[in-house]
Amino acid sequence: MLGPLYTSMNTTRRHLLTASSLAAASLAGGWLPQAFCASSRGLNAADLMYAWKQARASGRPLLVLVVPADRSRTYGHGTAWGAVLNHSSTRVRAALQLCNICCADYAVVRETFADELEQRKTPLAAKEPLGLLLETDQLAASYIPAPRDLGSSSLYRSGGRKQAKAIAESNMQEIGQDLRDAIVPTEHAAHRRASQERKALPLDTSRLTYELQATLSPASFYATPFEGRSDLRRQARLILAAQFDKRMKDPIPGAQWARSSGCGTRIEGDPSPFLISCGIGHVPTLSQRFLFFLQETPSTK
Repeated sequence: MLGPLYTSMNTTRRHLLTASSLAAASLAGGWLPQAFCASSRGLNAADLMYAWKQARASGRPLLVLVVPADRSRTYGHGTAWGAVLNHSSTRVRAALQLCNICCADYAVVRETFADELEQRKTPLAAKEPLGLLLETDQLAASYIPAPRDLGSSSLYRSGGRKQAKAIAESNMQEIGQDLRDAIVPTEHAAHRRASQERKALPLDTSRLTYELQATLSPASFYATPFEGRSDLRRQARLILAAQFDKRMKDPIPGAQWARSSGCGTRIEGDPSPFLISCGIGHVPTLSQRFLFFLQETPSTK
C-alpha cells in the first residue's frame, strides 16, 4: 500500500550514516531525554525546561500533557490521552509526529514558563487545560481543553459499558481535532513548521528515504506537496502515523504506560499487577492502554 512513496529512493551512504546517527539522537535525546526517560518520578521545572530545549534543538514544538492537580482526575486524563495517542485517526497521529511530548503538572509549567510568557503579554491560562502546545521558535502556548466528561472508574464499574464506550470515542475525536487545530491548523502552518525544522537539521533530508524523513524531519515530510497527488499525500500521512506508533511503544517522560481491562492494572514492563478489582470493572477498548502519570519531584531551583 505504501509502495509508490518508496520507489524513488536516492540515498548516499554518507547520508544514511548521518541520518542513522541523528535518528538515534532524536529518539534518545529529543523524544526520550536520558535525564529522566527512565525515572520513576514526575518532571520538575529543570526537567521541563530541558524537554523544551530539546524540542527547540530539533525544530519542533513541545506538547505537554498536563497531570491534573486533582489526583482523583488522573485516571480520566490518562485514559483520554491513551485513546488519543494509541487509537486516533491517521491524520491526528501524523500531526502528533511533528511534536516532542512530555507530561508535567501545570504548577511545574507555571514555574518554568509563566514569567517569560507574562513578559510577552501572553500569560498562561488560569484554568488547568488537558494539555498545551509550547512553541519553541518563540515561546508561546496554545491549549487543549479537557472535554466536559472524561468518564470515571465508577462509571466503568456501574455497568454502563455503552455509555463508557461512547464517551471514550467522543473525547478521542474532540481532543484529536483540538490537537490538529493547534499543531497544523492550515497549510501555511505546516510550511512554517517545516521551515523551523529545516533550520535545526544539519543535512538535506530530501535525499533520505521517506521513512527517515518521517522520523528526522516530519514537518517537512508533512508539508511536501507530492506534485498535488492526493494518493501520495495520504500515504505520507500513513508513514508519519506509523512512525508515531513506534514512538508510542516507549514511555513518555513524566508517565508510564499502563493497561487495565477492569480486572487489575499493570504497568508495562512490570510483571506484577496492582489495584486488583477482578470481576467488578469494565474499561472500553480505547482506554485499556493509558498513561499512568508520575508524581512530580519539587524543583531544587
